[in-house]
Amino acid sequence: MMSSSEDTQLPPAASLTYIALIAKVILSSPSKKLNLASIYSAMEEQFPFLRNRGPGWKNSVRHNLSVNDCFMKVDRCEDGRGHYWGVH
Repeated sequence: MMSSSEDTQLPPAASLTYIALIAKVILSSPSKKLNLASIYSAMEEQFPFLRNRGPGWKNSVRHNLSVNDCFMKVDRCEDGRGHYWGVH
């Protein structure tokens, strides 16, 4: 029988979808919004297994941000290049 802490435990990050990983890093930021470079950095910091996956995972992040309705462009970055992304 599982203890109450075991049955509420999240699966390992490697088994989560990119949508879940992206949402987790955005929602864990103090402002609840991040630009693309900050999303990459936060994901590499929180999910070290991504560092060994080559550059392809970054394409998946960009794709998921642009096609999934759960993500929205919030504000333009201060330098005028790119946007901040938030979660609906």
